[in-house]
Amino acid sequence: MDLRLLNYFVILSEEMNYRKAAERLYITQPTLSQQIKQLEQNLSLTLFNRSGNQLILTPEGELLKIEAYRLFKNISELELALANCKEQVSKEIVIGVTGASLLVQPIVEFSKIFPNNKIQVHERSYTSLLPRVLNGSLDMGISYTPEFLDENLIFKKIGNDKCCCVVNQKHDLFTQQEISLIELLKYPLVLPHPNLAVRKYLKSYENKEHIYLDPLYEMPNYSSCLELVKQNLGVSLLPYSFIKNGFDKELKIIEVTDFDELIGVSLFYRRDKAFNTFEKSLTEMIANYLF
Repeated sequence: MDLRLLNYFVILSEEMNYRKAAERLYITQPTLSQQIKQLEQNLSLTLFNRSGNQLILTPEGELLKIEAYRLFKNISELELALANCKEQVSKEIVIGVTGASLLVQPIVEFSKIFPNNKIQVHERSYTSLLPRVLNGSLDMGISYTPEFLDENLIFKKIGNDKCCCVVNQKHDLFTQQEISLIELLKYPLVLPHPNLAVRKYLKSYENKEHIYLDPLYEMPNYSSCLELVKQNLGVSLLPYSFIKNGFDKELKIIEVTDFDELIGVSLFYRRDKAFNTFEKSLTEMIANYLF
């Protein structure tokens, strides 16, 4: 079977419109029509019927669409496997992130496909990641989307995060489903260092509402905050994407009613960067597993 013709069929079956399908394929409508007829002749099947100006897939067309998707998926997986065999020892991915624990599960999944590919993770603030991505010592970085974007970099949004309250099961707030920041001021707070992104977002809210979050414990990273919460030394405000990765039955996530702003998370890299097979796969897994 001609895979080119099969691809034409798949695109047309998605668009159900010759003009739109032809535009996606960068060919003319007559050419597409001729190619579909050729495929039908090759298969001795009718794949489309017309009802007025509307295209309708025949039962045979529906079946072919399902099997074509399966075939192209298998081909894609085969290409990845072959690329792995060819390149598995040739490239180390060096990635910077503001919270390294976020990458644990994506790396686990990545290793199942590319078990021999090296990954080096650097955990730093965005301001520290930025020059390292620019000078090429990091292949890419992941952080909350900054207010001002460097014109020498491409920022690709991969999801939204939010700030949540997390408490221990022994804490008085454990039975609550939601809470306001004002209410949280009554309890001992465990917060990350002011240089970390969540504190910067909280600071803007503090200034707006004229309140002050005074942590009893101020820790250098999110992980240490979570560990103190597990010891029931206070409540913390942390990114949801981080909490869910370190979540266990001793903890509970509580919605913060007056601080529900979604925080964009972006992958950023140099404009002249060309992603290889491994880097593309890793970034897709990061987006899928974090958000």
